[in-house]
Amino acid sequence: MVKDSIVEDVRSARQKLFDDCNEDLNALLDRFQEQEKLDQDRLISDIPPKTDHGPGTTPQREVGSTRQHGG
Repeated sequence: MVKDSIVEDVRSARQKLFDDCNEDLNALLDRFQEQEKLDQDRLISDIPPKTDHGPGTTPQREVGSTRQHGG
């Protein structure tokens, strides 16, 4: 298996955060929530919901679509 240095860095950072919280998941969650409060201006809070068209259905094109098939 090939080691990816970016993946290793992310895992190392994650483990350091967990260690800093004495391997307590509740403390880690509290830390994340506190950081979230501090970074409110950087968070996206109004994301439009995805439309689930269900299996076997095709999403409708927007009215006035100018998409043409080549040929």
